[in-house]
Amino acid sequence: MCYNPSSELSKNELTLKEGIDLIDKFYNMGVSCIIFTGGEPLIRSSDLISWVGHCTKVGIETELFTNGTLITEELADRLSNVGLGYCRVSIHGSNAETHDSITQSSGSFVAAISGMTNLIHAGIKTAWSF
Repeated sequence: MCYNPSSELSKNELTLKEGIDLIDKFYNMGVSCIIFTGGEPLIRSSDLISWVGHCTKVGIETELFTNGTLITEELADRLSNVGLGYCRVSIHGSNAETHDSITQSSGSFVAAISGMTNLIHAGIKTAWSF
């Protein structure tokens, strides 16, 4: 998963409304599941929550692929409340030394494990991805 520290959005990224419109288009095509991935999709957590909620509203299942480092208890609860069905968190090694050296982000292993724990406590099906 992406560990790019940039928080700036590209001018070519979907707006919130464009994302909603695209979800509706996929629903009308018969799409049964949308997987949100990135980069790191949680950089846009507010939009992501809206998109997941809209998917739930129209009956499309949702999955999220993330590095897990941004998943606080509050965010996990919000994702659960809007109906996120499943989340995969990237863990790149069996310990912090290996994981953090691969991601080149000190503390990312601990943050990812914490994120996974928050997801599980919020009742979201959670998997380890490597």
